[in-house]
Amino acid sequence: MTKNPHIVLVAGGTAGHLFPALATAQTLQAQDYSVALICDHRTHSHLQSQNITITAHTLPAASPRSRNPVTIALATFTLINSTLKAARLFIARRPRAVITFGGYTSIPPAIAAITLRIPTIIHEQNHTLGLANKLLAPVATTIATSFPDTRGLPKYARRKTTTTGTPVRANIAAVAGTPYKTPQDSGTVNVLVIGGSQGAETFNHLIPETIALLPENIRSRLRITQQVRGDTASVRRQYQDLNINADLAGFFTNINELLADTHLVIARAGASTVAELVATARPAILIPYPHAANNHQTHNARNFANLGGGQMLAQDKASPRTLADTLAEWLANPDKLIAASNALRNQSPKNPEARLANCVRDIIARKSVGRRQTKERLAL
Repeated sequence: MTKNPHIVLVAGGTAGHLFPALATAQTLQAQDYSVALICDHRTHSHLQSQNITITAHTLPAASPRSRNPVTIALATFTLINSTLKAARLFIARRPRAVITFGGYTSIPPAIAAITLRIPTIIHEQNHTLGLANKLLAPVATTIATSFPDTRGLPKYARRKTTTTGTPVRANIAAVAGTPYKTPQDSGTVNVLVIGGSQGAETFNHLIPETIALLPENIRSRLRITQQVRGDTASVRRQYQDLNINADLAGFFTNINELLADTHLVIARAGASTVAELVATARPAILIPYPHAANNHQTHNARNFANLGGGQMLAQDKASPRTLADTLAEWLANPDKLIAASNALRNQSPKNPEARLANCVRDIIARKSVGRRQTKERLAL
């Protein structure tokens, strides 16, 4: 293999797209690939706030899903403009492959790559194929999925589909090697509350109100670590009134350490969150965001529950009373927590980052063989 073949990754929107891309970038760089990232302004801001170093190119993104003709026209212009910019970048950098991780940001670079005959892999993190990936599936070189039974995958596309799992960052993967420890009879109970990269505003009041309804023998031992969206001071006051030890932040950079120490997670069901819970074998109560596109969080949460890793609770049924009863049932049964952790450990896909990197290697090799055979035919 030629030294330092250049690979472009495309990730836009939230951390659910970004983190699998960064995990893949780490693996490719370790295998001596040169890697760059195409993202939109939201992802680029997230990179800067987390001090993540990678060559990044920003492209504007827009959703064409609207009934307003002006909005549709502007979105169409943006997509065409971004496609041309991506094409110019590819002509200058000559990547050997492009990997996209969903979202509307992925459409222009994928179209540019396919037009320029650059092998293109699309990766789907969710249990349901997203709209962007559904549009790109017919023309992508390879489709990589996180689940063997991904919903919405066209039958004609299955012959070029491979199940890799969702790549997770190296510090998260390292937690997989740490044993799960149940709370001791009189020890601290660590509950981690996360809502994805943007938090979950619903949790700001739901979780404190839930904690207030727990039996005293559980509540007095709790340590809550919660990702808060918006008014952190208000949430802090609620916990202070309950005399609860709580660590609150808008985003946690040490999520690997928190997962290693947690006994139970309460979370949304974004693809990246679920992948990290499976990889680290941490039990969870998942409350999927009900307005997610194609209801994909509900499908993610249901699949997680079916693996035996925890319980799904629909948001319209997640009253403080219901959630308190559910939480108490889990925290009062160490054997149930251990069984959930073991179920996840047995189901966790092995080395999804390496599997996706192998897809890159394979399509580069096939492309090289095709070129060589073409030259041989022309020489006859």
